[in-house]
Amino acid sequence: MYNTACSTYQISGRHIPLFSVVIVAMKYLMAVSAAAVASAVAVSSMEHRSLRYSKAGKTGKSSKRSGGSYSYSYSFSLNNMDATAVDGLNAPLQEQQEIQPTFPHQVIGITSKETLDDPSSPQARALHWIMNDDGMTLDVDSPKWTQRYIMASFYFATGGGGWDECNAPKDNSQSAIDEANENCTLSATEYNIGKKRVYGTKPWLSPVSVCEWASTACHDADNVKKGTISQIEFEDNGLEGILIDELSHLYNLQFLLLEKGKLSGNIPSQLGQLPLIILDLDYNQLGGDIPDEIYDATTLQQIDLNNNQLGGIISPKIKQLSTLTFFQVDNNMMEGTIPEEMGDMKKLGECSCSLFMSMLFHSNLWYIIIYAHSTSLSSIHIFTAVFTLSNNNFTGTMPPEVCDNIKSNTQGGRLETLIADCQQVECSCCTECIEPL
Repeated sequence: MYNTACSTYQISGRHIPLFSVVIVAMKYLMAVSAAAVASAVAVSSMEHRSLRYSKAGKTGKSSKRSGGSYSYSYSFSLNNMDATAVDGLNAPLQEQQEIQPTFPHQVIGITSKETLDDPSSPQARALHWIMNDDGMTLDVDSPKWTQRYIMASFYFATGGGGWDECNAPKDNSQSAIDEANENCTLSATEYNIGKKRVYGTKPWLSPVSVCEWASTACHDADNVKKGTISQIEFEDNGLEGILIDELSHLYNLQFLLLEKGKLSGNIPSQLGQLPLIILDLDYNQLGGDIPDEIYDATTLQQIDLNNNQLGGIISPKIKQLSTLTFFQVDNNMMEGTIPEEMGDMKKLGECSCSLFMSMLFHSNLWYIIIYAHSTSLSSIHIFTAVFTLSNNNFTGTMPPEVCDNIKSNTQGGRLETLIADCQQVECSCCTECIEPL
């Protein structure tokens, strides 16, 4: 109760001077304001990258637009914050500084938080682009958002912007897009797989569907695969960098052909989870071993890895590739013995691809060449098969199972010629032996 005569408040029977009440109130307001400022500083200092705030700042989902314009700086979820800091704004500063940003739920399980926390990583750059600069303005909940994020990550991981052709437009203006289009003449090989596909010819990161980006192909049949990436293909286009694990989340990818570049690092083992038909990464700088998991991609018909820096052995799991017609790994640093399981691969010598096909182990490995003339992967053309083993680090004895696959034997094998460095690999069935270099 306020007493106007003596300028006091009566609280619980006691008369409190007005100036004391004012001072207490001011202290309370100052404390609340200080806590609010400290909280804002802690949040803003966590990251300066521009990746957008969550829609309405509460749901943890990043909306593509806010008020018709780009206005996001990062993705946060108030639901993940300390309740005291949110409700009372009086949590200790240390606790407030531990509040961490969250990322769009679509990238959870695809890219690690540690990778996204590094602003220089291809994935963080891709996330920044798709959330801030992408003229396509896909909503984060669109089914194609994740695919677009992965393709953008691939672009940044392989030196996109420094490619010879089909780099992204400088901005989303029509003049920049037209200029980028003039510098993009690439397209993917049209393999006939009995399914309708569409082929892209436009610069990467253009404000169009990824199915229109150059050197790609997408499924176009009227089913759940429609609009998903089927093929990525570049040859001698200045790609430089690494192959990202996120490619394994392009669940319908069948053709990955990235030839004559400067790709380094290891071949992602996760590629073995894909329905790949052709894996062609020759003439790069890839190292490590051929992952065992690659042999789990039982749809593979062609593996072309020559002229890299690969080591290790040929896994006996290669037997699982029952449809393999082409295996080329010459000019690497592989070693060990020839797995006897190679003799069980009766498809060797069968071919259905546009260029001459070879199973090469030359200058470190062995060599099977199969000549063909058709781009149809639904028909089979049987031609001469050559199998040579020369200038390599292999040792041991040629497995009899491989010898049994020689065409001249009574068992009806497919290999026309078998050539080896017989001083290093004992080979009684070889059609020719050569001297080591």
